[in-house]
Amino acid sequence: LEVTGKDSAKAQVRECYLEIKHRDEENAALKDGSLRLHKELDLLRAQMIENDRQHEEEVVRLRTELRMARRHEEFLSKELEAQRSTSGRRLNELQSQSHSEMQALRSEVQSLTLRCEELSTGQRIMAM
Repeated sequence: LEVTGKDSAKAQVRECYLEIKHRDEENAALKDGSLRLHKELDLLRAQMIENDRQHEEEVVRLRTELRMARRHEEFLSKELEAQRSTSGRRLNELQSQSHSEMQALRSEVQSLTLRCEELSTGQRIMAM
């Protein structure tokens, strides 16, 4: 009876040992999986950080381009306004000059018309 008790105890010890060994193997596999997942997570975090950095750089670049485009637009707007003003003044000058030239030509035409009339009248008087 003692032998069977010993054998039974040995069998139980062997079963416990096998179960502990099996659990140790499972724990080792879980630790390996956990380490692998942590490494993947670290890689994903690094990728996210890099993506965020690149995104931020792109945002800064686009904001800078937008700021430059707005400044250029303001410059062009001011330049256009200055050109409009200059064109307006030049148009007024040309209109004034044209008006003066027209007045001078009208005066000259009137003067020539009077002279022609005088000459025509003079010729009539001489013809009589």
